[in-house]
Amino acid sequence: MKRILVIFSVIAMGASDLFAQNLDLLNNKDFQEMNKLNPSLTGVLNRFRFLGNQSTSTDLGFETRWFKSASHLGFNINLNSIDNLSRRSFNASYARDFNLSEHATFKLGANVDYQIKVFHQGDQILNNISFKDFNGFEYHVDSLNIKDFSVDSKFWDVDLGASLLFKNILVGVNVNHINRPDISIQRGVEQLADLELNAQLVGFFNLGLITVMPTGVYAVQQDDVFSSYGLSLNRKQLTLNAQYESYNDDYGYDFGVSYRYKKRHFINLSYRSNLATPLNQKDGIFSLTLNSTIFNPKKDLEGILDKIKNIY
Repeated sequence: MKRILVIFSVIAMGASDLFAQNLDLLNNKDFQEMNKLNPSLTGVLNRFRFLGNQSTSTDLGFETRWFKSASHLGFNINLNSIDNLSRRSFNASYARDFNLSEHATFKLGANVDYQIKVFHQGDQILNNISFKDFNGFEYHVDSLNIKDFSVDSKFWDVDLGASLLFKNILVGVNVNHINRPDISIQRGVEQLADLELNAQLVGFFNLGLITVMPTGVYAVQQDDVFSSYGLSLNRKQLTLNAQYESYNDDYGYDFGVSYRYKKRHFINLSYRSNLATPLNQKDGIFSLTLNSTIFNPKKDLEGILDKIKNIY
């Protein structure tokens, strides 16, 4: 399976029985990072973030406006592992705003990601071994009578995105893996990342004291299709959210609760189905998101940006 990089929340590494699934697709749903959902959304929230998942994945992120202009910078570091495979990802993003009218803003952005993946085997290897990496690609290594065996890969990955904000609606689209990097971890075995098209839709409307926010993401990469449809209900500092997610013929659910304290601190607790396991063996994954803004809240947040902070 190929990788599709989409969606909103944080998800942990886990199941070793991948059931022929794309592990990178299923475990990179940390798109409460707006620049990962779409690089044109870099700097929307101006924050310092920490995200952790079952001690297997850690995210550190920082975003800010550049000299208080319409330019935005973002940086993110991700550390995670599965079995004997570890990955370090260093991400830099840049976005620029273009005001079309009083209520309409067009955004352009780009992500550059540098990844280091290492497979290590500390014990003596006497038999043939095989393993799958974060992209679901399987490798085979002939029997080796050695110790401290390891293989690694290093590559750059480039994404471009655009979005349109109009009052209470956000529409975005981005293309991932434009440079089609070789993501193989084994020398002599080439695996080029395929182009992926990803579209997003976020909106809100008010029902009395409650703000309702529907969200949707749709992504395609060759024969793989991922979609996510969610709904969040917000009243003051408290937000309840739920999502239905599907990947090809598999599906799952995500339920969460968020609380924003003094406008500058955000905490989210989420429970979701683990799509990396077969339908009849579904288990659950808990994830925690912490977000503290070290800058004063932006005064120019209006429309969809003012509401989107309730779920991110």
